[in-house]
Amino acid sequence: MLNAAFGPRGALLAVVQDRDVHLWRVADPRHPVRLAGFTAHPYSVRKVVFSRNGRTLATAGLDGTARLWDVSTPERPRPLAVMSGHVGGVQSVAISPDGRALATAGMDGTVRLWDVSAMARPVLRAVLSGHGDRVHAVTFGPGGRVLLTSGEDRTARLWITDPERVAAQVCALAHPRVTEREWARYFPGLEYRPPCR
Repeated sequence: MLNAAFGPRGALLAVVQDRDVHLWRVADPRHPVRLAGFTAHPYSVRKVVFSRNGRTLATAGLDGTARLWDVSTPERPRPLAVMSGHVGGVQSVAISPDGRALATAGMDGTVRLWDVSAMARPVLRAVLSGHGDRVHAVTFGPGGRVLLTSGEDRTARLWITDPERVAAQVCALAHPRVTEREWARYFPGLEYRPPCR
């Protein structure tokens, strides 16, 4: 076993064995019932995590992908989406408390932040870089506005997940503001629309 996770109500358990994930009903811990087993990735699965509502399971694999699975009927899990882009394996995956965001931690030293409000059609929102080596773990804070990562470089980093809040912080630090003359020089032919007002 490489990893395991309980569903939010504690009656469902996902257990990783190499490339496979096994779902167990453990409402009565003395009599666990195996509900399903499936090959989740072509290479080892590193992490499994349930969404807060327990209907979706996310997996991270050494094939460089994270995958979403519909486990609303745990006897018949079905694939929802594959998220790729990391160079090398994905070490960890986390789903935000509201279920609208997903983060992946890669062996390439990056963290990818995905919009999964439409679970079957994830959209990459950001690639976070700052670790000097592999990123091993990722988790959302209780409100989902902060992401914690830790890596092989022996650092832990906190990231703000709200793009508007990050933009406001960047603009607060950016002085002076881009002038119309600078805009015309660096962005010829584009209407003057400085990002910070």
